[in-house]
Amino acid sequence: AIGDRGNGASRLDGLDIRNNIVANCGDWNTNFDFDISGRPANMIMDYNLALNNHYENNGPNYSWNGTRYTLDQFKSAFGFETHGVSNPSSAIFVKYSYGASDNDYRPASGSPAINAGISAGDTYNIDLAGTSRPQGSGWDMGCYEEAGGSAGTPGGTTGGITVPTNHSDNGPNPPKNLRII
Repeated sequence: AIGDRGNGASRLDGLDIRNNIVANCGDWNTNFDFDISGRPANMIMDYNLALNNHYENNGPNYSWNGTRYTLDQFKSAFGFETHGVSNPSSAIFVKYSYGASDNDYRPASGSPAINAGISAGDTYNIDLAGTSRPQGSGWDMGCYEEAGGSAGTPGGTTGGITVPTNHSDNGPNPPKNLRII
């Protein structure tokens, strides 16, 4: 969930959410859940894949202030996710089972996430396994770039940036120009 906790949408100005795969949010109502009074300036949300809202068996994956939307409804209402994908029928990951500890989140062969993302710039041109982006005609959605079966081992660091395994949103000041890619 992304929210302003009643402090106004301006605290989230510049919010940039691109190239993500958000899957199986368990008991949450939606995969992308916004609790924002107003709309942050310069907000970008596109090239994301939402999969399996577990709560309602592939129900709406988007929520804005409690109103739930399918991908098409969300596009129409807010102009976001022009290139977004929701609940595709083909496999997304190499190996995935809800709740399993041995999942492999690299793109499966034929995944709709392959070449469906957008460049996030040189800072992010190495994926989580150390594979350079792009490998095909475009960036892949998610944290791994499909490299024809030769992708590195999942986990670790990327381009000198340590990828956190646990984080907290309890800080007093939400970030400005947050980029989630």
